[in-house]
Amino acid sequence: EVREGAVEALRKISKVAVEPLINGLANSGVDADILVHILEQWALEKIGGTRAVEPLIEALGGLSAPSKMPAYAAAGLGYIGGTRAVEALIEALEDDSTEDTGFESGLREAAANALGKLGDTKAVEPLTEFLEKNYMYESGSAAAKSLEELGWKPENEKQKVVWLITKGDWEPLVELGEAAIGPLIKKCFDSGEAREILARMGKPAIYPLIKEMKKMLHCRLAMPMV
Repeated sequence: EVREGAVEALRKISKVAVEPLINGLANSGVDADILVHILEQWALEKIGGTRAVEPLIEALGGLSAPSKMPAYAAAGLGYIGGTRAVEALIEALEDDSTEDTGFESGLREAAANALGKLGDTKAVEPLTEFLEKNYMYESGSAAAKSLEELGWKPENEKQKVVWLITKGDWEPLVELGEAAIGPLIKKCFDSGEAREILARMGKPAIYPLIKEMKKMLHCRLAMPMV
């Protein structure tokens, strides 16, 4: 409580607080978590400007710390902007190694959201690629939302399918037919709506579903051998 009270006081000192706040980003644990959260909350373009960019970029790599620091850092960069911020956020979005750390839904979702706020069209291509691979997750939905903010529209059937899935717009997927089956199968494990659409598609969906079930069974049988 004493630590949080001190940080709350720093929030009110405006420009004087910027240096100690960004220097604190190098810390791990609770302090870093609180400090980066403050940076996110207090739109640093008003009190810290670009001086906070490099410390926040460094914080994106703090995946070993048991905190939400990387995700908060990404959100902070979304408030500040600039070329360096956009480049770092795209790099964080494309770094699939975070999937093995438990931070996937935090860091990559925050990076996707931040890129939409910044409005830089350089983010369209990496966000589109990310959407196509991660439409099943919350981070994929964040990418779809940011793409819309950037004025993006689906350019082909595959993009339209995954975009509709992230929006929860299920009915048009029936008309898209076979192009929607594969993505719907990947989504159906946590979505009753996806399962319902597959059932309505009938015969064309049966073989792909059986194939996926066999693949899952093979993985389960192989697990004890690993």
